[in-house]
Amino acid sequence: TLKFGKERAGKHKNGSGSNPSPVCSEEGVFVYYKSGDVAAVSHQGVVRWSRNIQKDHGPDTLWWDLGTSPVLVDGKLVVAVMQEGESYIVALGTADGELAWKQPRQYQRPTESDHAYTTPQVVDIDGRPTLVVWGADHLTGHDVQTGELLWDVTGFNPTEQAN
Repeated sequence: TLKFGKERAGKHKNGSGSNPSPVCSEEGVFVYYKSGDVAAVSHQGVVRWSRNIQKDHGPDTLWWDLGTSPVLVDGKLVVAVMQEGESYIVALGTADGELAWKQPRQYQRPTESDHAYTTPQVVDIDGRPTLVVWGADHLTGHDVQTGELLWDVTGFNPTEQAN
């Protein structure tokens, strides 16, 4: 059994909360936990690298537990952290866990509307792989190599209602 960091209890009083799903490739299995721990494990069960993105980039301020799962694209493990306060998308190199890029994703939204529990998707748009992220009443597209914002669609909450 492999363990990463300290176990964190769920934030909801009636359950353990949601948990991210692992993602697999020919390189191995990549995991992300609500404690902020991220790790790469070989198919033989050897930990290749681990780090804690909450220690690196700030604590989790979601009201509920993490629901986003990491995605793999072009040698990067991408995690979206969309919460009250500093929200961002971070990409780590799959080979070594080093920061490839970090893209701020700051939108001033009504209470809890800035929180998101969704998993980013990689889609082909006009022959270009694009990281599509939903949260804070915005749908955004990002360059998979740099995290650069390519486009931003809003207007999903026109009356500015809080959740």
